Amino acid sequence: MHTTASSPAVKIRTAVATTAIGAVVTAMVCVATVHASTNIPGGRPSLRVESEAQGCPGVDGAYVALLDPARGILLLSAAPFPGGSPAGTAAGRPMTVGVAHSQPWHVSRIGDASAPIRVWAVHYAFRGEALRGCVGFDKDRFSAAGDLASYVHWLVGSVYAHLPQAERESSPAFRLSNRGVRLRVSHHGLGTVDLKGKEGATLACRFGNEDRIFLVIPFVLDQAEERVAVEVGFTDQPYWEAGEKTMTGFFVASPGTPVSVPDVGLEIAVLDVASPH
Repeated sequence: MHTTASSPAVKIRTAVATTAIGAVVTAMVCVATVHASTNIPGGRPSLRVESEAQGCPGVDGAYVALLDPARGILLLSAAPFPGGSPAGTAAGRPMTVGVAHSQPWHVSRIGDASAPIRVWAVHYAFRGEALRGCVGFDKDRFSAAGDLASYVHWLVGSVYAHLPQAERESSPAFRLSNRGVRLRVSHHGLGTVDLKGKEGATLACRFGNEDRIFLVIPFVLDQAEERVAVEVGFTDQPYWEAGEKTMTGFFVASPGTPVSVPDVGLEIAVLDVASPH
């Protein structure tokens, strides 16, 4: 377990769910402001990147971060962004990307041969564990270079790095978009509640007279298989979004294969995963 400080700003709504034994459970469901849809007119275009050198079989996103233990993080996008510099035109073939403070990166494929597109890039050093793989994300509005860098380091260092190692080794390409996730959370002896929200959002619930508020944060690993990694934690603070939280780790579940979190007495099942919209 580990303790973390306050989370990003959140919007909260309250819902009432009925347990399997007929009791009423109040579930406070919140959507964290950690990503935004890009599927809107004028939104940042999605970019496809593949890179054998970083073990990346291919990932899409408004931004794509390639992770190299010896080099750091190469962030790519198909539109200008804070801190980024022009890196050339991608046309769905091998491309060498030059950025400040790093040796050139040789990328297997960027973009699509049928639609050449200009690419912007920036290099970051790792702040924590040096990793291999790739991460795509669809949040597309950042006020400054530091804002974007902080988001990338959060996604790489606090999410991707803490996914189960077996998942990262078998599926090294990870994407955070705006897919909807529905979960069924059961507390042994206290009932069941269904939670719904976007991937990367914090969903919270309290069971009966239990003092703790349980926090569940879903991240989609495989949309076709509806396999989801869930970060689970709890707090005894009444205003949980601003208080300290104890996080127990990441657990993987899918429809028909729920996961038990014995440290907090929960079982979590995936009901479904919706496509981005």
